[in-house]
Amino acid sequence: MKAFFLISGFFGALVLSRRSAGQFLSARLPALLWPLAAGTVVVVPFTLWLMAIWHHGPIGVVAWLTDPGWLESLPDPVGPLLHLWFLVVLIGFTLLLPPLMAVLRTPVVAVPIEALRPFTQRLGLWGHVAVIALLMMLSRSAYLALFGPDLESDAFGWLVSMLFHYAPWFGFGALAFRYRWLFDAFETVSVRHLLGGLLLCAGIFTLALQFGDGWPGLLRRALFWPSRSGMVVFGFAGLVQLCRHWLDRETPLLRMFVDSALTFYLIHIALIFLLALLIGRDAADSIGIFGLFVLLVLVVPPLGVAVHALVVGRVPVLDLLFRGKRTAPRGSHGARAGFG
Repeated sequence: MKAFFLISGFFGALVLSRRSAGQFLSARLPALLWPLAAGTVVVVPFTLWLMAIWHHGPIGVVAWLTDPGWLESLPDPVGPLLHLWFLVVLIGFTLLLPPLMAVLRTPVVAVPIEALRPFTQRLGLWGHVAVIALLMMLSRSAYLALFGPDLESDAFGWLVSMLFHYAPWFGFGALAFRYRWLFDAFETVSVRHLLGGLLLCAGIFTLALQFGDGWPGLLRRALFWPSRSGMVVFGFAGLVQLCRHWLDRETPLLRMFVDSALTFYLIHIALIFLLALLIGRDAADSIGIFGLFVLLVLVVPPLGVAVHALVVGRVPVLDLLFRGKRTAPRGSHGARAGFG
């Protein structure tokens, strides 16, 4: 999810650079609010029903609609919006993006960032890791200072928590668009440094996670946050380089995948539980958790793309509700990012 917010920050800033703030918000907010509404009203209740059937056996439609007791019996963590929290947080960041970009253009921000440019360029992606880890620690400290640790138990406390948690990633994405040399580092890092950085960060993160409970708090945080950030940074760099080599030009297949991205995100959990129910518990137990995971990875993504291509994308109302915008005519050019 951190990589998603980084991408959203970058492409949100890209779109904003071509429009006024009013034009940006009037186009972007409906593109997020329509899928959020459709997901909340249709997808989430259906998904929760499938989850309840998987955990507790068959539940009739009447009981599903009238008795909320089955919802309370689902395993934690199951929030009222499930995975749609991503869209709620992204709407918050979208509202904050115009003033954020205005701040990033001011000399107060531009001068120190440009002064750090030689230093960060020498460090390569490790400079990115240090900056994001610092931003994450500052964001967490600000959250605790402003709201304390108990806010997350409130009705909407999770939203504030998620905004603070993912703000460094969204903000760095916007920063990387404003200062493109930050983004260039993702494309120019060598494979050797990329793999080495990924393995090193994964190793440090594993050590801090498994054995860090007895360490001093400052030492644990100093290892945990940079290594966690580093895994995302180096992993994202790998994805960027793969996309440049294999997805550098639009094809009909790529366009279909891009168009179906948001639809797939909305329905992927429902597809997972629907497939699990079709397989049955006995068959799922016989192939084991790893076998079930492999099966879901192989089947669910193409199934989600097929649902969009064969159903959602062919019905204008569904296309608007599930993707937030109408499909462009076939003669148009340029792939469209599902979360951009």
